[in-house]
Amino acid sequence: MTTDVVVIGAGPAGAAAAITAARSGRSVTIVDRAGPDAPHLPETWEGARADLLADLGVTGLAELFLHRHRVHVSAPDGTRWATVEVSAGGQGVPPTARLDRTRFDAALADAAAAAGVVHLRGHTVDIVDPGAGGDPASGTSGGEPILSGSRADGSRWSLRGRFVVDASGKSATLGRALGLYRPGRQLDPRQAVFSHWEIEADRADTLAAAGTTSIVVLDGGYAFVIPLGGRRVSVGIVLGTDTASRAAAARHAKAAGRSGEPGAADSCGPAAVLAAVIADTPVLARLLAGARQLLPAIPAMNETFTCVPAASRWYALAGDAAGFDDPFLQRGVDTALASGLRAGGLSILATDPSASAQAAVLAYQDWLTADRAAASTHAYDAAARDWRSSVAGLLADPHLPSFVPLAGLMGLATTTGRGPASAGPATPDAGQLRELLAEARATYASW
Repeated sequence: MTTDVVVIGAGPAGAAAAITAARSGRSVTIVDRAGPDAPHLPETWEGARADLLADLGVTGLAELFLHRHRVHVSAPDGTRWATVEVSAGGQGVPPTARLDRTRFDAALADAAAAAGVVHLRGHTVDIVDPGAGGDPASGTSGGEPILSGSRADGSRWSLRGRFVVDASGKSATLGRALGLYRPGRQLDPRQAVFSHWEIEADRADTLAAAGTTSIVVLDGGYAFVIPLGGRRVSVGIVLGTDTASRAAAARHAKAAGRSGEPGAADSCGPAAVLAAVIADTPVLARLLAGARQLLPAIPAMNETFTCVPAASRWYALAGDAAGFDDPFLQRGVDTALASGLRAGGLSILATDPSASAQAAVLAYQDWLTADRAAASTHAYDAAARDWRSSVAGLLADPHLPSFVPLAGLMGLATTTGRGPASAGPATPDAGQLRELLAEARATYASW
C-alpha cells in the first residue's frame, strides 16, 4: 500500500497533521495503535488554541469537556477525607478545562475522515525503513520510506509513503527508530505505574453514579482510580522510589514465605510494585476483586527528552513525539494541535521538489524551541486567568503525577466532608510556583 503522507498516531497532533496534509490535496493514512473503542484518560487543557479546532472542522466544543468534576480523597481503607469539586460553566473553553479525550479524539477522527484521511486502527509500528542510503540527519530518505508493524490480530502490515509525521506521543516511535532520541533529566525521584481493569458491574455502576476520580493517600505516595466508561477503570500509583522498592520487596518476600530477604526488590519491576500496593490497600483490593486486567502495568514517563532534528525533507515530529518537557509547565493539547498543523504543512517538502526544505525545516525547529520556552514562562500566570480554579482542575490529573503533593503544600483546595476547608494563600507569582513545584518534587526523595 502506498500513500503520500503517513501519520503515526491519531491524537490531537496526528489528526491536525493529517487534516492539514489532506486538505492540500495529498493522500493521507493514519496508523493508530489504538483500537476503535479505546478509551482515553481525561486531560487538563487551557484552550489557548481552541480556535484551531474550528479550522480543523471540529464543532460542538462545549460537549467535549467534563464540566463538572469531583475528586474524592480517601484513606487506604476507603474512609473519605475530602471531596474537591470543579464546575465550569459557559459555552467556551473554561479556565483549565477537564477535556474528555475519548470524545475529543473521536471528534478529530471524524474531521479527518471528512477530509478524506484513511484511518488504520489497531496497527502498531515496529519497523521504520527510510530507504537505501537514507539519513535523517541530512534529511534524505534514499527513496520512499516504508513503515511496517503488526495488527491487533498479530498479522503483519507495511505501508510506503513519501512523507512521515510522527505524532506517537511520548513513545517517539520515529525518533527512537532513527536514533534521534536524546534523554534529558529525571523529573523527580518517584515511580508511577498504572493499568486498566474491567471491574464487576455493580462496582462500575457505583463509580459511574459518583462521577468521580478517587485519590487514595498512601504511606509514601498515593493511588488514583479513574472511571473510563462502562466497566473499565484506570488504576495507578505514584510513590517515592524508595517506598516503591520497599513495597515490591515486601510483597516478594510474602509470596516466597520469607521476610525482608536482601535483594528481593531487585527482581520486582513496576508490575510487582503495582500488584503489591493494590493487594495491601483495602479499598483498591475490594474494587479489583474478580476484575480482569486489560493492559500490562505501564510505567509513566518520568524524564524529559528531545528528538533532533525534528524535521527533514521526508519526516516531521509533532506534539510530544518531538520532545517531552516538564508536564506541569507544558501546554499539552495546545502544542499538539499547533505543531500538528505545521508538521502537516511540511509534507509539501516530499511532494513539491521546488519547495525550500532547509528554510522550512529550520523554521519549524525554531518554532518548537520558542513554543517550549513560552510554555515555561507563561505557566499559571495569575493575571491571565482564575488561578485557584486552575489548581482545582489540575489536582488529580494523571498526566501531572507530581501535582497532588504540590497542591497539598499550597493548601489551595477548598474541601467538603471530613477535611478542613482552606481558602489558601495569596496568589503566588510564576517564580514562587516553580519554587513550590521543586519543593513538592523533593518530597518524593523522603518517601
